[in-house]
Amino acid sequence: MTPKLRFPEFKDNWKLVRLNEVASLVNGLTYDPSMICDEGILVLRSSNVQNGILTYADNVFVDVTDYNGVKEGDVLMCVRNGSRSLIGKTAVIDKAAAGLAFGAFMVVVRSKSIENQSFLSQVFQTNIFFRDVHRNLGATINSINNSSLNKFQFGIPSNTTETKKLGSFFELLSYKINLLTKKKEALETCKKGLMQKIFSQELRFKRDDGTDYPEWTSYKLSKILIEHKKRSNGSEQVHSVSVHKGVVNQIEHLGRSFAAKDVSNYNKVLFGDIIYTKSPTGDFPYGIIKQSYVENAIVSPLYCVTSPIDINIGYLLHWFFESKVNVHNYLHPIIQKGAKNTINITNNTFLSRSLSLPSDKAEREKIKVVYSSLNDNLKTLESEILKVTEFKKGLLQQMFV
Repeated sequence: MTPKLRFPEFKDNWKLVRLNEVASLVNGLTYDPSMICDEGILVLRSSNVQNGILTYADNVFVDVTDYNGVKEGDVLMCVRNGSRSLIGKTAVIDKAAAGLAFGAFMVVVRSKSIENQSFLSQVFQTNIFFRDVHRNLGATINSINNSSLNKFQFGIPSNTTETKKLGSFFELLSYKINLLTKKKEALETCKKGLMQKIFSQELRFKRDDGTDYPEWTSYKLSKILIEHKKRSNGSEQVHSVSVHKGVVNQIEHLGRSFAAKDVSNYNKVLFGDIIYTKSPTGDFPYGIIKQSYVENAIVSPLYCVTSPIDINIGYLLHWFFESKVNVHNYLHPIIQKGAKNTINITNNTFLSRSLSLPSDKAEREKIKVVYSSLNDNLKTLESEILKVTEFKKGLLQQMFV
């Protein structure tokens, strides 16, 4: 047994082992809502595992003193979740996370040998592992038990030097991905903070000669967003509206089209249009509001599609409504929810409230330039993360068995 690709100095065959031969499993903490508090021990859950690394969003703290804490080098794995796709997802515990608790839907894989630690963490990112995991998922609940996990078989080098070298090599790639991800998160935080300062007018731009721009004006959305009511001519592509991707081709986003056979009543979307979806999505229970940067698109007739009187007003609104707090504050007073949690709001009602915005076109342009620069930098980081991730994924499939 040997992998397709390996370091040239190693020739020995690999050996087949079961997980319980090289690692032990540690179960997570069971807690009830009464134990959740503002100050306590952080409990790592599936939401803390993103793209193979630990993130710290949507945190839960519990009041507990007796628990199994994670150790540096442990592999934290999701073994039970409502979403089938999350089963088997892992993250390596770093020094900063050591000592934290982890939830009952998670398990820790702890290597019995320090030499195998880094190697083992990479095994759980291979296609071999995910195929095995999903064969062993429970029939009625998305989970995998310790017994099935312990039986997982995989190849490991006979030579511990090769094991350590492989582990170190992929650790470097993981470190690169982690570093880029943290840069992206920091830039997103900066972008969010800047938005808050600009729209609260704590931060104001000045003219090139150093003088102040005029005070902002309160605009009713119906005065700056106009429904053009254009319909499909049959040549456009059906698009969805996503929290993170914005206006995106539906097949590209969801894998297939969910549009009706007859799309003649679908709303045509022009470049720069502002779209309000009117449907709950994740952290946006009243729907999302996005600007379109695509051509030749149509969207559901349920959506409100409007054109801004100035393209830069569209940019400003898009940036403002990226915040779930801003969307909630704007929509909550005018939304009526139906018996099945459906959203009842007309286009006119959506456009009926006012926002304070720059009255000078030159100031709008300056804000747009800042926004575009931040977005361009974020896209560059996303592209770099994807490139390194795909490179690592390809090597994993060839250098592990």
